[in-house]
Amino acid sequence: MGESIKKYILRLRLQRSISQLQNKGNKYSITDIAFNAGFECSSSYNKAFKMMFLVSPSDYKLIKHKKRKEIIMLKPIKEINIKDIKIYSVRNIGPYSESSKAWEKLMKFAYTNKIKHKKNFMSKSARMFGIGYDDPNTVNIDDLRYDACITNDENVETPEGINKNIISGGKYLVFLHKGPYDGLMKSYQSIYKYIFEHEKLRDYPPIEEYLNRDPRRTKPENLKTEIWIPIK
Repeated sequence: MGESIKKYILRLRLQRSISQLQNKGNKYSITDIAFNAGFECSSSYNKAFKMMFLVSPSDYKLIKHKKRKEIIMLKPIKEINIKDIKIYSVRNIGPYSESSKAWEKLMKFAYTNKIKHKKNFMSKSARMFGIGYDDPNTVNIDDLRYDACITNDENVETPEGINKNIISGGKYLVFLHKGPYDGLMKSYQSIYKYIFEHEKLRDYPPIEEYLNRDPRRTKPENLKTEIWIPIK
């Protein structure tokens, strides 16, 4: 099966809890559902649910009931199977809306090396990614982790705060978000509606690839973002 007994039991408990989340008529809170599924507290249930389904129980319930008629299912534009991508990254801890600070530091590093070392980080082949690791519904807003990333085709020494990492290879479903970045959450809700019904997810955070060369000089309505959802 390729799955340990422990993971198998955890998956069954989480899948059984979904029936209670889907039942619009029940009056169970998320905490009640967590206890019914055999978890000692709602935080451990939220964490396990998010790791398996890439969305919190409360968001799942919202998608299934409160805004079911408002949310249009967003379908993938393609499926990709990639090798590891080498990146430079800068970590931002705090509200996702403040991730621009990480981008400013990363871009300063990129342009400094272009001038100092003749390393063209911003060539036409350069790609920019964002990785958000935490769910704002289950993690304190001041503890949210986000990495601003640019592809690493050059090898230079990195100052403090600039990290060398990789985006993990494997299969991803790719969805396209068009419009302002502050509308990404609505696209994620539409994506979750699709993947809940069609796909098995891999334990890895979603990846955002920003397709516009200079978002600052692009009208918000013309911004394009690919959202990569890791699948098995």
